[in-house]
Amino acid sequence: MSNTVDSAVGRKVALDLARRALRTGARSDLEGALAGLPQKGKKAENLREKILKNLEKIANRKNCDLELGNALASCSADGVQFEFRMAEIGDNSFFSARRKGAKILVTLNSLHAFGREFGGIDEWSHPAVLALLAAWARCEIDSADTPQSDRYEEVRSDWGRVLRALLGTDSPFSSRASSYL
Repeated sequence: MSNTVDSAVGRKVALDLARRALRTGARSDLEGALAGLPQKGKKAENLREKILKNLEKIANRKNCDLELGNALASCSADGVQFEFRMAEIGDNSFFSARRKGAKILVTLNSLHAFGREFGGIDEWSHPAVLALLAAWARCEIDSADTPQSDRYEEVRSDWGRVLRALLGTDSPFSSRASSYL
């Protein structure tokens, strides 16, 4: 009896992980979920088919494009598509993150000192900057239904406030005062 309960619980966990992987769309999540899916069962077969289709789509995506219409940059990492834009945001954050379908939209705040300082695509589109923003956005999006979700937003706002101060007048981090930025 105990083995039957354990296998039923393990099956349910594997199916739940597969559903979560389909929501995140991350290659690593999809590959892990695929490996853990039960070999038999209609639900497992349906999830396996969906995961394989998503992995195929990921394999065909471009890595990174700049200046795509309304988007300033679009990058794919670990199977997740990130789209970067510039717009006004009504808080202290220098960016916001939200999921739109299979994409994560990262919007840089054009009213923030960071947005004004690095308004040109050549200034902030360095892969390292995009990776930092994408990593934060992914952590925040992945925590959406957890107790930490509000904390990410608070810290992002605090981070934006500190960044604004660091980019203020007479700042060594400002491109107006530094030749290396």
